[in-house]
Amino acid sequence: MASYFLGQAAPLFVLPAIVFRFGYVPMFLVFLVILSTCMAVTPFTGNLFLLMCIRFVSGIAMSGLFLISESWINTSVPNAQRGRVFGLYILLSMGALGGSQFLLTFWQGTGNVMLMLSVSFCLIALIPFLLIFRKCAGVGRKVLEKKLLRFRWKGMASLLCPITGIAFGSYFSNAAVYAEKSGYSMTQIGVFVGAAICIGALLQLPVGMISDRFGRWNTLNTALSGTIFVACVMYLAPQSSFWLLCFLSMILGVFINSFYPLSVSIVNDEILTDERVEVSASLLLSFTGGAAIGSLLGGVVIDHFGHEKLMIFLVLVSSVVIISLSIFKLFAPAAPPVCEVCHAPTPLD
Repeated sequence: MASYFLGQAAPLFVLPAIVFRFGYVPMFLVFLVILSTCMAVTPFTGNLFLLMCIRFVSGIAMSGLFLISESWINTSVPNAQRGRVFGLYILLSMGALGGSQFLLTFWQGTGNVMLMLSVSFCLIALIPFLLIFRKCAGVGRKVLEKKLLRFRWKGMASLLCPITGIAFGSYFSNAAVYAEKSGYSMTQIGVFVGAAICIGALLQLPVGMISDRFGRWNTLNTALSGTIFVACVMYLAPQSSFWLLCFLSMILGVFINSFYPLSVSIVNDEILTDERVEVSASLLLSFTGGAAIGSLLGGVVIDHFGHEKLMIFLVLVSSVVIISLSIFKLFAPAAPPVCEVCHAPTPLD
């Protein structure tokens, strides 16, 4: 998992320039082909190092797909609707990720079949993309400054992406290990992980609507506080019934899944249209880098201190984010006005 997240983070220094050069549609197709190829050759790989390399390349391809999707969405959506639209995007992407976990209960021991099914889904993804999107040569004027992190006042929230990424990676990368250490069967592990991802994704649309209505900072603080509370309950009740822990894991999934879309929405509310691609790259870079670190740290915590201590780790990380938010809002200068007028051709012109 760590090699996959590292693959997601590694190319984000150069991906914006590549997307600017060749455009959304061609690069989306290229990344889909790379991803499907990696999955197709995985069954023929028996070496751990080669498998890690394949996972690394798969992370690069997924990074490109996420960058193109998120920058296009944020360019096309007005600030007043960004929370709910980005919540719908997270619902669909994470819902598919969580739903795939339930396949473990139907095809136990047939990983090759699932890999081939994944290749088929990649090919199917080409159909709506080619039908909906028009051909384009680029995504707008290339910004001369080569800064990955170009923050305005609320854009400073992107500094929190590595920390929230650590929370995301530590839990979702190690949720199956946590369930296995708790004594659950393979079927129960699939339900435990899949339910957390699916329910967490399904509720991102209402979370986005709440952030549009009551403010993104308040919603993010609520999600962080909820993470601390649920993690404490799971730590204090490790021997509870499977369904109770599964229910608590679903609630935890809702809170943790909301960290990234809320942070992205906060930043994109405050930037100009021609900054979308580069800022999207910086957010993905910081979040996936944090997720890679969180995946490793979560494994270390489970290995050396026990799986129950993973909940304490989540409490500590969420507390750091809340404290950082409070300090930033206390000392941050007033936000400069931001004009929403597009300073570049629209991505699909």
